[in-house]
Amino acid sequence: MIGGYGRVGHTVGTILANSGISCIAFDTDAVLVAKWRSEGHPVFYGDIGDPELLATSPMQGVDLVVLTIDDQHTAVRAAAMIRSHAPEVTIVSRARDLASCEALLRAGVNKAYPELLEASLRLAAEALEALGTSTDDTSLLLRGVRDTDYALVRESEEE
Repeated sequence: MIGGYGRVGHTVGTILANSGISCIAFDTDAVLVAKWRSEGHPVFYGDIGDPELLATSPMQGVDLVVLTIDDQHTAVRAAAMIRSHAPEVTIVSRARDLASCEALLRAGVNKAYPELLEASLRLAAEALEALGTSTDDTSLLLRGVRDTDYALVRESEEE
């Protein structure tokens, strides 16, 4: 299940579909929902953080919820609501920054990815590789940054 089917949600949904994984998505933008539905995407109008929607959707059969909601207050509310309705489901979420990650984790998300830092890490990796650092060394460095909760870049990101 995908919460939010804008640019990020559509990308996630497309990759899942091309990997043979079926999913459904919800978005609160009726125009966007109509556009994607007309192209055959399994997108429905609704707020994934709405208790009524969660009560009527098939949460029992859902293994994973991917939150791609841009507004972090809405994403945190949705995460808390989903967690209360489906305590065992895995929830991964997009986050704007580290502060948003922490709020999402407190709300019950299993993993949250700060989009600004992740884009910066990818650009740094490309720069290192262009300057001769091996792909393995770059991957090891990025894994270390992520495994230490972004400690290497945390101070500069929070300023």
